[in-house]
Amino acid sequence: RFELTRLATNGDHVVIAWSADVGSAFAQLCDPRIAFEPVFALMPVGELLVTVVDEGEPAPDARVNVSAQGVGRPALPEGLAVWAEWAEVDENGQVRITGLVPGLAYAVWAMVGPEDNPTLVGFHEPSMLADQRHAEVTIEMMTRQEAAAQFR
Repeated sequence: RFELTRLATNGDHVVIAWSADVGSAFAQLCDPRIAFEPVFALMPVGELLVTVVDEGEPAPDARVNVSAQGVGRPALPEGLAVWAEWAEVDENGQVRITGLVPGLAYAVWAMVGPEDNPTLVGFHEPSMLADQRHAEVTIEMMTRQEAAAQFR
């Protein structure tokens, strides 16, 4: 058992619990304005296989960024991931992200080219990918102009 006190009440907090061997974890959104006694049922950490394609073909020049929604960059033990910044894909356009925390929604971005002026971009809406233990996402790349029109 543990108790968190003196939390700021101007927003929700994400509480992450994990096992000593970091083989299991769980995250839960908590509202400090409400008396709340959550029970954390640890689950095996998840992994995500991201495939990046351009017009149906692998995009081996892509980089992938994965981030948990609503979570900053907490100090977590090695083996847990709430962020994976610009991981390189292999020749098949794939990258495997491990250590995802169950209970968190993850968004996935991809880009080809420099960060300040990419030639191709792609996005996968935030979803509870880590709850599945293993999930696969395919991102179809598009030009920046196509992305601007689609996400307007």
